[in-house]
Amino acid sequence: MKKEITMYPACRMVFNSLVRRNLLVAAFFLLQSGLFAATWFVKPAGDDSNTGTSWGQAFLTIQKALQTAGAGDQIWVAAGIYYPDEGPGQTDNNTGASFQLVSNVGLYGGFTGSETLLTQRNWMVNETVLDGDINQNASSSGNSINVVRAQNVGSSTVLDGFTIRNGYASSSNGSGLLNSASGAGNVSSPVIANCLFTQNTGSNGGAVYNSASSSGIAGTTFTHCVFTNNYASGSGGAIWNNSTTDGDCSPIITHCSFIGNYSSFNAGAVNNDGSSNSSVNPVFTNCIFLGNSTARYGGAVTSDAHGGTSLPLMTNCTFSGNYAGLGGAVLRNNNGAISTLTNCILWGNSSLFSELNSPVPVIDHSIVEGGYAGDGNLDADPLFVQQPNYNFAPTSSGDLHLTACSPAINSATPTGAPGTDLEDAPRPAQGGFDLGAFEFQSAIVLVTCYLDSDSDGYGNPAVSQEFCAECAAGYVTDNTDCDDSDMNAFPITWYRDSDSDNFGDPAVSQSACTQPTGYVADNTDCNDNDPLQKPGQTWYKDADNDGYSDGATLTQCLRPNGYKTAAELTGADLDCDDGEPAVNPGATEICDGIDNNCDGNTDDEDPALVDNTPPTALCRNITIQLDSEGAYTLQPEEVDNGSYDACGIQSAVLSQQSFGCADTGNNTATLTVTDIKDNSSSCTAVVTVEDRTPPVALCRNLTVYLDADGQFEITPDELNNGSNDACGLSEEAPFGTNLVKFECENIGENTVTLTVTDANGNSSTCTATITVADNTDPVINCTDATVSLNGEAALELDAGSLAAASDNCGVESLEAGLPAVSCEDLGEVIPVIVTATDAAGNSANCVSHITVTGLPCGWSQSPDGIGCTDGSEAAYDSPSGTFTLMANGCYTPGVTNDESAYVGTEICGDGSITAHIAGLTLPGFAGIVMRETTSPGAKKVALVYQGVNALQRFVRYADNSPSYPSYISTPGSRWLRIVRTGNLFKGYHSVNGVTWTYAFAVTVPMNACIQVGLITSGANSNSVVTATFDNVVIDPPYGANQQKYGIDPAFSEAGRPRVELWPNPAAGEATLNLEHFLNRGSDSATIEVTDEFGRLVRRLKTSESRVALRLNDQAPGLYLVRITGDDGTTRVLKLVIGR
Repeated sequence: MKKEITMYPACRMVFNSLVRRNLLVAAFFLLQSGLFAATWFVKPAGDDSNTGTSWGQAFLTIQKALQTAGAGDQIWVAAGIYYPDEGPGQTDNNTGASFQLVSNVGLYGGFTGSETLLTQRNWMVNETVLDGDINQNASSSGNSINVVRAQNVGSSTVLDGFTIRNGYASSSNGSGLLNSASGAGNVSSPVIANCLFTQNTGSNGGAVYNSASSSGIAGTTFTHCVFTNNYASGSGGAIWNNSTTDGDCSPIITHCSFIGNYSSFNAGAVNNDGSSNSSVNPVFTNCIFLGNSTARYGGAVTSDAHGGTSLPLMTNCTFSGNYAGLGGAVLRNNNGAISTLTNCILWGNSSLFSELNSPVPVIDHSIVEGGYAGDGNLDADPLFVQQPNYNFAPTSSGDLHLTACSPAINSATPTGAPGTDLEDAPRPAQGGFDLGAFEFQSAIVLVTCYLDSDSDGYGNPAVSQEFCAECAAGYVTDNTDCDDSDMNAFPITWYRDSDSDNFGDPAVSQSACTQPTGYVADNTDCNDNDPLQKPGQTWYKDADNDGYSDGATLTQCLRPNGYKTAAELTGADLDCDDGEPAVNPGATEICDGIDNNCDGNTDDEDPALVDNTPPTALCRNITIQLDSEGAYTLQPEEVDNGSYDACGIQSAVLSQQSFGCADTGNNTATLTVTDIKDNSSSCTAVVTVEDRTPPVALCRNLTVYLDADGQFEITPDELNNGSNDACGLSEEAPFGTNLVKFECENIGENTVTLTVTDANGNSSTCTATITVADNTDPVINCTDATVSLNGEAALELDAGSLAAASDNCGVESLEAGLPAVSCEDLGEVIPVIVTATDAAGNSANCVSHITVTGLPCGWSQSPDGIGCTDGSEAAYDSPSGTFTLMANGCYTPGVTNDESAYVGTEICGDGSITAHIAGLTLPGFAGIVMRETTSPGAKKVALVYQGVNALQRFVRYADNSPSYPSYISTPGSRWLRIVRTGNLFKGYHSVNGVTWTYAFAVTVPMNACIQVGLITSGANSNSVVTATFDNVVIDPPYGANQQKYGIDPAFSEAGRPRVELWPNPAAGEATLNLEHFLNRGSDSATIEVTDEFGRLVRRLKTSESRVALRLNDQAPGLYLVRITGDDGTTRVLKLVIGR
């Protein structure tokens, strides 16, 4: 099962940092490959039919380019996602599809699609993906088993700048890359550079499987690659290096990161397996193993030499945050495998080593958590930027860069040390080589610290030592201790006291063991240049700066604005007005209403004060408005415009204070002002009197009725209901002159506004509700009408065609009391009441007499009959029950023609038609017919009288087939009958209508429902023939239940009305005959009589065949009689009562 994994923060950190330097690697491999023969181009917008020789002619698929390229060529691939099952010769969704590297061909990704030099690409920004998710279903199911394959390819074969992901080899190996060399002399040594292997799943070697067998050599080089989030259900979550039978699989792995890989058996990241005299001796340089995890042994690396050699060599590698469920989170060596580590860091893993039949690893010049024997080995925290937590593997995050004080800095042996670190930063950077994959590049800052023997926080200046970043315990950076053997003898801070007020300036200080001259220990002075401004000083308020204070004080250091000390004042609490410098105990009293000398006496309270100066009188003009009573009382202060006197005003008096309606306009008023010494003066003011009070408007509500023209007018005076004003209403049209006009659209309540104007032009309004009513009835006149039935069961009546109506406000509705006439009314004259109603509900009515003519119920005719060219016409006389049928040019000379005048009805199932030929113009033909439809050429059975003693039978057995006549010789038989039983049709004829003679029997398949009726035709194409028929009987009759098939029906006599009502009109009593109605299936009937307004006036239930309807107490008019049988059958008759 595929393990779904994601790129964790540690991976992102390493991968993103590598790209800053790894772009240079492309140039390195370009030099390695030598001169190339050709460059082929691939991009997502390309086309495999292109030449592939430029970006403009780029191929669409990598497979096309691989098929085209030869040794020494390069393939440049633009950013995008590419699937191995796409391209020439590939099968869609084939899990066996792979990108098969071509020997000594360089395959490069990371282009935008415009570069001209390989060094211009940025493979990290322009991600180019070789994706095994060939069915693109975001699931491992159906993914490619090996995304990339290489077999027996040369060392100039390059895969550079790609993301290889989503390979899924549930029962195979190396789902990302499968590299193999088999057989003596076969070498498969591709260079894999700048690649990211992620989210690949395999049985062994989740991302990569290197295999050498049968003396083959798999010498793969991996440089600047990242293996993250890969999974193996067996061993080697990222890589399995395997060699068997004299093979050699010894890859070079440099500048690579193994982060967050996982296996279910052994080797969370890399498994080295040599057997059968083979060798697996990989070389790891500048690599990190972070957060890798396995369920059993070897969280990072497992090596096994069962029958071969496995001697992995690791230089400047860092192992941290790795986890193994059973041990050996860093290394697991089996069966003689020996791992050698130099300049490495092994710290923060769940465990270190595990061996099975193997010696312990050889380690020197490395940091090993818990300590380890070997030259230059340390047991000290390497102080990573962020230490990973192995408990979270394979999702551990961390940063394995060294911090400034790491013991790994400058602790490596230069022997065998690489010249750059994992990020291609130079080594050494600080004069010596660092341990691990990252070289610390920044300058190391040393701190000088001093011995603090008495722990008082002050150091001995005579004893110092340098430390990295911070002081060790017992040392401090301060070197000013007075006596390092006495914790109470240390320098204190002294502050300058320039003004000698014993308070120091906090801004000027020095540290000393004894008090310097001019300095104090207190540092709270706020102004060291003014001895008066000091903490705790009392300040007295002198706001007017007259040397006297009102006694308000503040205690603070700085001098407040407007304050003095007591020594600076003449009097500290004697000022009675600290806002006026002319008022203080030393001032001279004057007559100004003020206690100038603060002795408690003011102006007139002083007996010596003399005032002979009159006050100054000042007036202002004023405009006043009369109140609702037409009056206004003016006060002196309203006219006074600031009259004044040095010793005060005693009184002010107006010459006129009361004003009324008569004073409107300008008036002169005199204001006299007197001071406290009885001196007086006057001034005048113009008092403008205005009346701005609107009148009181009062309205009355009215109800009015529209006249015959639908109008009504109201004068403004009619709306007034006692409007008034204190100064009187306007003498000219106080209510206006406009008439208020109402029309039909104003029926109902209307709001009218009345404007009332007073004598001074002020106005106000009130509203009245005018209820407009219409009590004029409409005018209506009826006309009589005739309707003709032709197959309709009923005809609706249009009230607009029966009467004309008008109304002063328009007719709202015109309704007929009887909505429709039915075929049962045939031959009757029916009075119909038509009612006109206007919008106000007024109504009037009249009576229209409707004469009902036409054909009986269910019977119909068409102008062309059946196939007639010049037309046919049918009429029915209701009192006599006689049909008259006229045929004009209806002629049937041949057996296939089908022309005749026709009137008939439809029956369904079994039935019969009987008719008597009462008259016929000769030469001509008249008779009865049963036919499937009225279309010419339809199947039919007809019996026709042709005059004297001859009858003819016509039968058409199929549509549009011949209809040959068959002659029947009979003396004077004018009574004809055809009976249908299923598809059997029998014909009969009679002289008297009582005794019948069998004529024929034919079988004609017809529909269940057919047409039956009367026909007539001429002897030639120009003849006009008229035939009359009486005693016409259709059984079953119109409206009766019909069976589809049955036995021959009993022949009935001529039909009669199902319900009879006579006399009609009646003076007050009428008789209802229900005999036929009750014999048709109802045992009883309910009779309801309603008047023309639908009001029920009689209701009774009866089983009698004759019922007397007594309506003597009802008014003359039209009544409807409704008969309802207990089987639901309903009939409606009209009855007119007249006296």
